Amino acid sequence: MTSLTQNEEEKDLLNDFADSFKEAEEFIKKAEVDTKNRYTAGIVKISGVFLPAIDELRYAGCHISRYIQQKSKKQPKKELKDELTKAIEHCKRAKFDAIDCIIQFYLQECAQFQNDYKGITIGDIIPDYQDL
Repeated sequence: MTSLTQNEEEKDLLNDFADSFKEAEEFIKKAEVDTKNRYTAGIVKISGVFLPAIDELRYAGCHISRYIQQKSKKQPKKELKDELTKAIEHCKRAKFDAIDCIIQFYLQECAQFQNDYKGITIGDIIPDYQDL
């Protein structure tokens, strides 16, 4: 197996960053769409659930900005690689935070459903409700 040149490794890291950023952004958009116009959406957004994901993308942008600045100043390759790696990790965290937001939202939806229909025997309407 041949080792990657520094330029190839940097190119791979840049592609990883672009892919990771896109994935994180898509999950944040999904979280926004899933919670939009829902009665619990205000609770989700007010509690700051979106904020961690957005902050992580902001941090990723900060590292990319440093990468660009360092590249223009001909900084050592290791420093450039470190900035790209950090940016990728922040994108991954943003994705996980967005997924967490979606999960929390639907858990709130389930809890609200159970509260709204606590006096009704759901098993008569949905026989396998307990298995869901």
